[in-house]
Amino acid sequence: MTHERIPQESESVAGRPLFIAVVLTVIAGVIALLLEVVMLKSAGYSRRTARDARVPGENVGLIETSLFKSGEQGIRDRVSAEKLLQRAEWIDRSRGVARIPIDLAIDWVVEQPSSVEAGRPGPKASFRQRKGAR
Repeated sequence: MTHERIPQESESVAGRPLFIAVVLTVIAGVIALLLEVVMLKSAGYSRRTARDARVPGENVGLIETSLFKSGEQGIRDRVSAEKLLQRAEWIDRSRGVARIPIDLAIDWVVEQPSSVEAGRPGPKASFRQRKGAR
């Protein structure tokens, strides 16, 4: 039995296509860098602006960014938020806007759906009277 020799490809990597790929990648990177510089300058960015930037404190707007020292702080914050949700108070009395607990609002909508659709004011009974009726 005679074996016919099977031709095989060489195990080396062709240098020219690899070199072209590397050169094109470097050129693309340089072009991207130049475009970035042009865009930053047109937006008014400079090294001085970046150096003079201020680091925000612990509170940024209404968002608390500091870490809790213990789990108790998170529990206190949650309890205080829940108390706020259970409190009834005027937001803007002249416009008739008030904050009421969600349970009271749901009961009112269920009892008087037509007044909600018509945009009429809520029930005459005060929050304290309704709360006591439960």
